[in-house]
Amino acid sequence: MDASALSRAAAALERDIRALENASDSLGNWLEFWIVLVVIGVSLEVIVVVMEYRHGLKDLRRGVIHSPEKPSSRMFLTGLLGAVFVTIGVSGELGIDFAATDVHTKLRDRNRELVDLFRGSAAAANERAGNAFERASKADERSNLLELSNLKLRNDLSVADARITAEQVKLHEAQRLMAVAQKESAESQRKLNGALITRLMDRHVDIRLPESLKALPPAKAEISVVNSDAEAIVFALEIRKTLVESGWNVGSVVYLPTSPALKESVTIFNKGIEAFFGVGPPEHPAITAELLNAGKRNRVDARLVTFIVALRSRSLRRDESLEDGSFRIVVGSNMLPNGAPLPSAK
Repeated sequence: MDASALSRAAAALERDIRALENASDSLGNWLEFWIVLVVIGVSLEVIVVVMEYRHGLKDLRRGVIHSPEKPSSRMFLTGLLGAVFVTIGVSGELGIDFAATDVHTKLRDRNRELVDLFRGSAAAANERAGNAFERASKADERSNLLELSNLKLRNDLSVADARITAEQVKLHEAQRLMAVAQKESAESQRKLNGALITRLMDRHVDIRLPESLKALPPAKAEISVVNSDAEAIVFALEIRKTLVESGWNVGSVVYLPTSPALKESVTIFNKGIEAFFGVGPPEHPAITAELLNAGKRNRVDARLVTFIVALRSRSLRRDESLEDGSFRIVVGSNMLPNGAPLPSAK
């Protein structure tokens, strides 16, 4: 599925989810109405019981046997109306319960479809990456065969050079010196390629983060970096610069000693949620918010969801000592998508 089709499918599922959530909220209002109706009915029945008790108590105190009094139409209608209200209210609650169950079932199905949609897209991307890697390996094998062929050709030329004149011997020496220079050049190129690979894979703050923060209230943040990893330090300083420019209260970057629990990726400490994304969080903020909201009564802070997506954080830690709306961001070493550390240029 291409990117545009995936986006349309995700948008359609999100519309369905919003519609089901609105329907669930509407059912909540109706449930309150039916509960009020039941309370009114029960109250009327209590009034009838009290009035009957008072009437019986009055007869007891009088102590005289007399003909039965005419039944009170008001008491009869009050008791009947209370029973009708209770019956209608309980029936309404039962209907609302059935409707709510259906809406919640559909809502879970839509959420599951949305998650499966992005999982399928990720699996297809991984398969394409695997095919590209296989093609690159085959190209590397062909390059090795070509290099062996070139080596054999150079050996044949060396045998031929043995039969040439002294002047050609000098030429051979010049060629040997050129080969040494080419080897040194190849080694320099290898080092340069390693450095370029490392630089190209350096982390950077998502360009959407400043725009997203403009729509959210600024808060307080602490930024730390584990050990003296140069790439991690640059990334931490870039995060701080972005937050300060967005009006956040951020102190200087704090350098932490090596910690096995915090040495990889980005860890975000907050007041209320603890989670771990084994393969990295979803790229779509709505998916991340739904995953974190699962099982929670209150919705997750939108600023936390923005940090998870923009910084590609894989770990959330709970720290109840933090103030509400405050965060502590710990930057560890950069990791490849498969969890391996980045190659370093030597």
